[in-house]
Amino acid sequence: IIYKIIMNIYYSIKLKKYNDIGISIFVICIITELLWSIGTVNWGTAARHHYVVTPVLYSLYFSLKKYEK
Repeated sequence: IIYKIIMNIYYSIKLKKYNDIGISIFVICIITELLWSIGTVNWGTAARHHYVVTPVLYSLYFSLKKYEK
């Protein structure tokens, strides 16, 4: 899903139809995931934190899907 979001952002920039809010939300999600991955040491703790960001990434993907080639 992260790959598809990156490709949709790439195509939106290529078409000059920027979605600044979508790009900002994606960057915030990636930064949040990186910070949580630094602070967790076992799989159970890490999996519990991914439940928060996963629905955000899915909704972001479907909002950017119109730019998909």
